[in-house]
Amino acid sequence: MTRRPRPHRMPQRQVEQAQVSDMRIVQALTLPEVPTAKTRIPRVDLGDLRVALGTGSQRFAISLIDPSGRLAQSALFRYLGWAPGEPLSSLLGGSCVQFVRDQAGPLSLDPRMRLPLPATTLRQCRVAAGDRVLMIAIADYSSLVVHPMANLAHMVRTFHADLAISRRSRTQ
Repeated sequence: MTRRPRPHRMPQRQVEQAQVSDMRIVQALTLPEVPTAKTRIPRVDLGDLRVALGTGSQRFAISLIDPSGRLAQSALFRYLGWAPGEPLSSLLGGSCVQFVRDQAGPLSLDPRMRLPLPATTLRQCRVAAGDRVLMIAIADYSSLVVHPMANLAHMVRTFHADLAISRRSRTQ
């Protein structure tokens, strides 16, 4: 009968060093914990936004959300007096989002004057990379309002429906 070789035993110190090394590797490969609470964007008072749109000077642009979820519209950002690194906050209003200056804001323009849109904002506005959006810059309030194209289509339909109703009422 042949004898089975005895398993080789490492000294205790080597075992402990190997375990520490293994733990470091596991920790390096472990993803950070994801908070369970969803990030909530503060809501904009749509009445305040209506006043701002009715009284402030405005500029408009249609812009494409780039593959990284950023808006590049440096002419509008300069019109608002915004500079790279300036802190901004976002306020959700229905399916649109308003960006305003805020010293404690978590957002800012990057060095190439692009505005990163948080994933939460993209989802709540129902837009994604590659989509076009309507941007309204309101200089008097240093505010930028971003609408998905579905909102623009609704605005145009409502405008033309109101126009048709007013024409009918004048002819009667």
